[in-house]
Amino acid sequence: MSPLPTALTEFFTLCRNDTFARTLLYSEVPTYFTSNTSTRKFQRRKQGRAVQGNLNLYSTDALGRLYTVHPNNSECFYVRLLLINVRGPTSFQELKTVNGHACATFREAC
Repeated sequence: MSPLPTALTEFFTLCRNDTFARTLLYSEVPTYFTSNTSTRKFQRRKQGRAVQGNLNLYSTDALGRLYTVHPNNSECFYVRLLLINVRGPTSFQELKTVNGHACATFREAC
């Protein structure tokens, strides 16, 4: 039995499957996508301001939630730091990759 998907793992899936999502930071996703609570999947918004140059893409002023993490919780802290700076990662491994070099830890990647 596989573990339940989280918002973060679904963000990775979204980035693998949607070229526009690959241009976004984790915190920008709620502007263009909604989260379906029953399936835990992201879906493109169906209402809002049309995004020029993108068919069936709408934006709103929605705010997402990016939890604060204390620096003592080091690896989680560095994951969060990477999420606010890396656009469109498709996996934890890609999040740790900097200029083609796969780092051993998230701290090293930062």
